[in-house]
Amino acid sequence: MRKATISKKQYVAAACEIIREGGVEALTIRRLGRELNCNTANLYRYFSSLEELRMYAALDSLRGYLRDVGELFQAESDSIRRYFGVWKRFCTHAFSQAQLFDLLFFSEYSLELYKVIQDYYRLFPEELSAIDADLQRIFLQGDFDYRDYLMLHEIVKQGCMEEADAVVLNNVAVNLFKGYFKTVLDLDMQGDMLPFYIQKFLDTLWFVLKGYITAGWPVEDRKEAADGSADLMRKAVRWDKG
Repeated sequence: MRKATISKKQYVAAACEIIREGGVEALTIRRLGRELNCNTANLYRYFSSLEELRMYAALDSLRGYLRDVGELFQAESDSIRRYFGVWKRFCTHAFSQAQLFDLLFFSEYSLELYKVIQDYYRLFPEELSAIDADLQRIFLQGDFDYRDYLMLHEIVKQGCMEEADAVVLNNVAVNLFKGYFKTVLDLDMQGDMLPFYIQKFLDTLWFVLKGYITAGWPVEDRKEAADGSADLMRKAVRWDKG
């Protein structure tokens, strides 16, 4: 006997389970109806389309990323280390789950992410328990570019970068990631090649980030940072613009 009423949360939870087992393409109306033993016409009481439900379910893939970022913020207080660390963790999770991250952040449906992300965590608030309130405010923005800018703004507040440089670096970092991510996605890259591309992205990002951080340093400190013999983080934190 078919169930008469299925809640929005039940639809999303079932969709998450299907995607975990078989990927995004495994989530179909027929499969969902079979799993929930229900009339799937009721789905459209809550979702405008199957693609919108896929957006909700894809957010389940961020659990590991949120946990890793939460641990980073507990262990590290320096804004530069946090910024680079967040990119490292985002890149690692995004490259290994490229189809889901593409759906969330770069597909035609990503414009709905702000609305979806707010509603999803209203349904599953426990999934935000890995990050503190300040980080939740950044994460729940939904806008990929703006979240990166908010992280860079903390470096500006720490006195290690000019505001104008942060605006430019925000654009550079996001588009740099998109280029590497598109390569991973288009080639359906897996296995041993993923760590190689993750490291390539991080090395390039670090090279660019280092250039902006050291832009106003004395010449001797810039040379020391460039040849790799300086602890850039230590110098960035202690450097005083005067």
